[in-house]
Amino acid sequence: MRVDDLRAFLQVVESGGFTAAGRALGQPTKTISRRVASLEAHLGVQLLVRTTRAVRLTPEGTRFFGDIRGVVDGLDAAVDGLAATSGARGRVRMQLPTLLATGGALAHVHRTLTTWPDLQLELVVRDRPGDLVKEGVDLAVHIGRPPDSGLVARRIGLLQVPLGAMPSYLQHHPPPQAPADLAHHACLRFVGPGGGDTWDLEHRETGERQSVSVGGRLVATDSRLLHDALVAGLGIGPLAAPATRLAGPQPLVVLPDWWFARVELFALMLPGRHRLSKVRAALAMLTDVVQDFEQERFTQQSPQ
Repeated sequence: MRVDDLRAFLQVVESGGFTAAGRALGQPTKTISRRVASLEAHLGVQLLVRTTRAVRLTPEGTRFFGDIRGVVDGLDAAVDGLAATSGARGRVRMQLPTLLATGGALAHVHRTLTTWPDLQLELVVRDRPGDLVKEGVDLAVHIGRPPDSGLVARRIGLLQVPLGAMPSYLQHHPPPQAPADLAHHACLRFVGPGGGDTWDLEHRETGERQSVSVGGRLVATDSRLLHDALVAGLGIGPLAAPATRLAGPQPLVVLPDWWFARVELFALMLPGRHRLSKVRAALAMLTDVVQDFEQERFTQQSPQ
């Protein structure tokens, strides 16, 4: 019985199918199917019932899954502990929000890969959180305090960004002087957790918070697209990139005393896997990315 066959079986169950398991493990679907068949032949029992629409555990498969889940995790941790002196190695699948997937993040990626030549990073960039188990994600960033899900959560920093707009937009729309004025502007809004028709703002000196109703004709599920829309002069939105990254006219900070309210950032990991050297190395890199993002100072001017 091979450990890789056990991992394939576990991933099929956790992902809900052979195709998803192959995607999570970075292997062809046929390879996953062959590994599970080999495991069943070795054990002499059927572990999974396969149909054209779904895969489900047999009673024997249910019992076997419960018995080996912790065993395989423990084996991985033991092997990783023995290899700790030689550093992090293997593949780590990370999920990042588009806000953090920047040139600054790539500098940390380069440094980490240079430090650990046997480490492989697979970056999944999107704003909506996914299912770590089904998608084979080792480490994911969660914006805001995560719900109680059984995952291991580590606080890695705070996120706060200003509001901005391009001069071309402000030439035709008087800059807002107070948060309530945003109701009269085209606001570029994120659809998803933390987004919608209400923006929570925080005064940078007093800490006072205000929730303001906003409108606008453009909403999106991708914060990178919303930033591109801001640069195109389509309205007011989160100013997530420093001016030095743009050529030509620079975006301006609007309402410089009022930024989006601070939210906590957390790294989520599967229980047991957070102890692996490769995941710890990726977590350290991610923490550095967030700290750099926090320390960046936006140099854009405010409209007069």
